[in-house]
Amino acid sequence: MLQQRKTNVLRALAIVLAVGLTPGCALFTPNEKPEVVHVKASSLLENNIEEEIPVNTNDDEKSTPETKIEKVESLAHKTLQAEEVNDEAYFKNNQTYAVAFDSLRVTDFIHQTFGNTLKVNYVIEQKISNIPNLITLNISKGLTDKQLYKATKQLLDENGVKVRLKEGVFYLHTLDPVLEGAVVQVGRSVSSVPQTTGTILQIIPLKYGVNFSIERTLKQLVKAKVSPDAGQSALFVEGTREQVIQVIELTELLDRPAHQGKNIGFIELNYISTEEFIETISELLTSEGIPADLNNKATRNLAMVPIEQIGAIAIFASELDFLNRVEFWAKKLDQPPKGDTKQYFIYRPKFARAEDIGESLAPLFGGNAVVANKSGNNSRDTKSSVANKTQGKSSLATSNGGLDEKGINIVIDSRANFVIVHATGSSYQGILPLIKNLDVMPKQILLDVTIAEVTLRDEFQYGVEFFLESGKFSLSTQGVMGLDDISGGLFKAAGAVSTIEAKAIERNSLVNILSNPTLLVRDGATASIVVGDEIPIVTSTDTNDNTEVVRENVERRQTGLTLSVVPTINTNGVVIMDIQQSISNQIAGNAQGILNRDISTEVVANSGKTILLGGLVSENAYDIDKGVPFLSSIPIFGYLFKSETQSKEKTELVVLVTPRIIFDDNQWDNIKHNFKQGLDMLTY
Repeated sequence: MLQQRKTNVLRALAIVLAVGLTPGCALFTPNEKPEVVHVKASSLLENNIEEEIPVNTNDDEKSTPETKIEKVESLAHKTLQAEEVNDEAYFKNNQTYAVAFDSLRVTDFIHQTFGNTLKVNYVIEQKISNIPNLITLNISKGLTDKQLYKATKQLLDENGVKVRLKEGVFYLHTLDPVLEGAVVQVGRSVSSVPQTTGTILQIIPLKYGVNFSIERTLKQLVKAKVSPDAGQSALFVEGTREQVIQVIELTELLDRPAHQGKNIGFIELNYISTEEFIETISELLTSEGIPADLNNKATRNLAMVPIEQIGAIAIFASELDFLNRVEFWAKKLDQPPKGDTKQYFIYRPKFARAEDIGESLAPLFGGNAVVANKSGNNSRDTKSSVANKTQGKSSLATSNGGLDEKGINIVIDSRANFVIVHATGSSYQGILPLIKNLDVMPKQILLDVTIAEVTLRDEFQYGVEFFLESGKFSLSTQGVMGLDDISGGLFKAAGAVSTIEAKAIERNSLVNILSNPTLLVRDGATASIVVGDEIPIVTSTDTNDNTEVVRENVERRQTGLTLSVVPTINTNGVVIMDIQQSISNQIAGNAQGILNRDISTEVVANSGKTILLGGLVSENAYDIDKGVPFLSSIPIFGYLFKSETQSKEKTELVVLVTPRIIFDDNQWDNIKHNFKQGLDMLTY
């Protein structure tokens, strides 16, 4: 009972104290609290580094790019395995050879057989060059590659040279008299060492080359005889099985990238330069006790390599904690500068062109976005450029205000593909997410174009449109649809047709395929096709009064078909094509006259759907001579046995365009494979 009373008294006192202290707490407003930044202790004192980032509830700052480190897998963690292969089974008897070698030194014989004839990878021990023997080999009848290798191997064995195959490489070495009867093997794994009590000559291939530290360490720690060959990147080890295994185990530890590069990271900076970042973080890490002396390569355990072209830093650290510590400081240092002072920031696009990004941003800045000329001498207003491209359509925004009241200036360096922004740190931080959203990988479109001339007679006498409406054509082997599926559907200047309809047009005998190009074009870019001739046109004449010589000025003008396509892909994968078609022909009987016919249209099609442009009809007149053989060719009287008639023929020029969107690399590989197959079918 007494204990319960004490408890109640304590509770009452606690309530009184809480009520009394509450008014005092109200005297402090959140704005008066000083900002406290907590910096963790050095990573050398912690096992696990976990950064405490304050929670930010401001929606405007949620999209702010955050500096992150990208971990890169080091080659030092990969294990090297050697697998023994039967040397004679390496050859498949696919080719036959007839060779003749007369009195060649051993090294020259090896180069001729292994290098020039068999064309395999091989490694030669330096001692082989000291063998004075000469080798002669004359094979008049063809031997297979396996038979030639067996004969070569036997000749080399008789001259004291042994051959071993390991991982696709032939190793050739000598056998010293003291090692007569020794077992020779190639490999760098313990399982590759022969089970024998005698002497072993082991050839250990090195992946990262022979360096002084490996050679010195092995000679100090092992009793086996080690002969390094830097040119062949291999170690020749002579000793017992236990000694060879000891060398292999040490080689596995030593034949790796430098220990300081065991952990690799990659940081992309948004606001500060790589030089400024490296200089500042070096001082910070050195103050923490982390060995990051960038000027002393011998003792440093942390290396940073600037990549100025993309504004990034490559980091090589001996410990993962060092890498995590660099990431911590990078998030603190890579921040936009505070204040109203304008600075220059450089954004390096990863996928898009800087000029395309500038054209998209130009309407937002009212002419403050300028694209530098590629020559570097002049500049042009991006807003004006965009306005010129969109004449006749809905105009873009042309307000005079920038993104904020303080103003933002943007210059596009087309030569270096940079977006240069002159703004305050907070303003640049605000537009950076927008710029990154514009910097996306552009899609590509494969345009399959067929340009054909159709003679308007028989089934085409009423035009291509009537031919497709009637459905009077046989199906191709590409589909099993009925006539109801492919007939109907009017088109005038442009229209969509099915694959079967397109094939029916192409395979008709009255259709002459003028050109069938295939173009790969970037989304939003222009693809142009020109089919025709250049004809001379007299533009003016000059007469010399003294010599009465008439001088004609002649220019060549392009005639024929000109097709220009600008495809645009929307978010649903539909292709919008702005098509400009122009046909120009020289007028018959008028050397100076050129007849032009133009079509301008904008069509929509799904990927793989064919668009047909038609309706451009021309009429050609020609003379037909008919006569009695032999008699019609008699001079003067031949006209009595022949007749001349004039005939006219109408032709319609049609263009079929099929867009195909390239979504991924696999689809592009299939297109290249099909294109290569088409080239293989060509005959000359």
